[in-house]
Amino acid sequence: MRKIAVLLIALVASLAVMATEGALPGKFTINAQGDQVVFSQGNLQYKASIDTWRFAKNQYDTIGSRNENISPAYTGWIDLFGWGSGNDPVKTATNEYAYNPFYEWGANPISNGGNVANQWRTLTFLEWAYVLHTRNNCTNLCGKATVNNVRGYVLLPDDWTLPSGLSFNPAATDWTTNTYYADEWQEMEDAGAVLLIANGFRYGATNVGSFGVLVMYWSATPTAGNEYTAGCVGFMNDFIYTDNSRSNGEGVRLVQDVTNTPTDVQSPAHNENSSLSANKRIVNGQLLIEKNGKTYNAIGSQVK
Repeated sequence: MRKIAVLLIALVASLAVMATEGALPGKFTINAQGDQVVFSQGNLQYKASIDTWRFAKNQYDTIGSRNENISPAYTGWIDLFGWGSGNDPVKTATNEYAYNPFYEWGANPISNGGNVANQWRTLTFLEWAYVLHTRNNCTNLCGKATVNNVRGYVLLPDDWTLPSGLSFNPAATDWTTNTYYADEWQEMEDAGAVLLIANGFRYGATNVGSFGVLVMYWSATPTAGNEYTAGCVGFMNDFIYTDNSRSNGEGVRLVQDVTNTPTDVQSPAHNENSSLSANKRIVNGQLLIEKNGKTYNAIGSQVK
């Protein structure tokens, strides 16, 4: 019995470092307390005709001008959303006040991201700022790039190690210094790299602008003292955007908090009579670990 329990503890511990479905492997510190997140495998997408959310298959996948087809009956996918539109992703109102309050996109089940509600979330503006400007060695962990002919802004994880044979210049002032074919980017991604693509923005239902040159993603933070704008991160040449009209359609890149698997389970090596109360089960293709009445995903984040 002791040997079985030891093996099961080792299994649970190993599962804690596995990425959940739809998550990339790189870990990013988001605050001074050392909390970390992992990013989703790609931009958030939505298909109204079947009321389904998913992550883009590849980080460089983008819908582009097809976002102009946005409507409740549209049978294609969209990936530009008004601020906080997790409860109404096809909203195209140009009145900024229509986007109050903020509804979290990650509250929805993501079909290829575990398909469980409330498993993902949007970074706050301060968390975005910490990743970009404050975490250790941050100036060397981001920069412009072109991946599989798609422009974007690269974020590298805290423990970054450059894959052999590849290069990355964080000081690049153009889109082409850091250029990767799809197979080269796969190596970067496997090492934890995140790509925020130049997806432009949508205004109303028929105007998608700056596609291919403007990187723009929402935060979960409303602008202080202004009910019409909200915090976002964006890059266009050397300009950095810090907020935008809530009615603009922008990209959404969700994250998942990284926490440790519960540590209150004693090893039988210290307590011969202890029993392991962690149970594993598969729900909608996702591994869940149940411990002391709580449920955790494979990377240790509590889901309920």
